[in-house]
Amino acid sequence: MDKSIYLFKEGIEEVILIEFKRLKKPEKIGHFGVFYSGFFMFLSFLRENLMGYSLASSSM
Repeated sequence: MDKSIYLFKEGIEEVILIEFKRLKKPEKIGHFGVFYSGFFMFLSFLRENLMGYSLASSSM
């Protein structure tokens, strides 16, 4: 279970990194800048929660 959560988290980060690099062109960021900053804040929040969950479940 912990391993699948870890792999899931790694997969999300990989996809986001690829997407961000692809979209990191100045002319495209304009309208989506606010959306992406909020989106990344949400993702970091999600990542912390997933890490917290996996740590909590492994200590049981």
